Amino acid sequence: MANPPSDVLVFLLGFLGALAPEIARLYAKRWKKQSAKFSWWYVVISGLYALVGGIIATILPAVNYLAAFYAGVTWPLSISTVLHHRGPFEIQACNSTDGKFPPRSLIDMMRDHADLLY
Repeated sequence: MANPPSDVLVFLLGFLGALAPEIARLYAKRWKKQSAKFSWWYVVISGLYALVGGIIATILPAVNYLAAFYAGVTWPLSISTVLHHRGPFEIQACNSTDGKFPPRSLIDMMRDHADLLY
């Protein structure tokens, strides 16, 4: 692929990627319940969940369609990994030789984590 996908397309693929596990879960239960009723609360929470997946896919460096979709699918894992490796008050990384840890933003940590994924 010569050109990376546009930000809108990356957002949409991340949005769909975030919904993919829920769609697969509902599809697996298709024969167990005859009449599935969803509350508005479920729809709103699923929409917000997908919205976060689209935003994360846009923030991360998605260079192709699959990477954008994958960022949406794995955003909970990415966030939990970043939060697990942060310090008690601020996110830190050891980039210096003097042993001091300069503070880093959450977005920088997510991008570094994404570089390992893609």
